[in-house]
Amino acid sequence: MMSQEEILIKNALRKYKEIYPCGYKKSLNECITRNKQKIFLWFNTRDGSTHVEEAPLEGRKSDMARTASVEKV
Repeated sequence: MMSQEEILIKNALRKYKEIYPCGYKKSLNECITRNKQKIFLWFNTRDGSTHVEEAPLEGRKSDMARTASVEKV
């Protein structure tokens, strides 16, 4: 099973073909941030522009509560 970080990186690679860490970061793993209930991957593309891919964080209490309520139906 791939981690959320790996999935974000894979999706960005599929979409843009070549991606690079932002700013002075050495690896794409350093370009991952989390905010509330989302995870973000910040990266640059070949033309020097900055992009972001995002996804909901898995395993958050609110996600688990929603899942539990759906399963009860």
